[in-house]
Amino acid sequence: MKEKRQQKQIIELTSLTRQKLTDTKAIQEGIIQFYKSLMGTSAYSLPVVNKTTMSNGPVLSHHQQVELCKEITNQEILEGLQSIGDDKALGIDGFNALFYKKSWPIIAEYTCAAVHEFFNTTSLYKAVSCILITLLPKVPNP
Repeated sequence: MKEKRQQKQIIELTSLTRQKLTDTKAIQEGIIQFYKSLMGTSAYSLPVVNKTTMSNGPVLSHHQQVELCKEITNQEILEGLQSIGDDKALGIDGFNALFYKKSWPIIAEYTCAAVHEFFNTTSLYKAVSCILITLLPKVPNP
């Protein structure tokens, strides 16, 4: 187990300012700073990704690229819903996946239209992207 943990460690990282980081804390902070710099921005290129190194890894075939760019079908949307466990994914409205599965004949048209709109415009209706966070105390009687 210890060997696997050592194999999956990042031992060196080049920061956004081109500094070589080797200390664990510095590497953690460098990663956090990198992702913080991306938040709220549209990054057209990632300055620290080496394109040569990336091209040496697995690459999608032309057919796979075309498949990823195809328009999503209503059947794929339904299959995505059906792949969610019945008791999973409580929405902001409090309904779980089972509710959506059972009411699919009624809501399919509107749900599919919303999903298609997202894929075509990349904007998501704000109420859909809301989440609820519930803090649960770790003690039996807080």
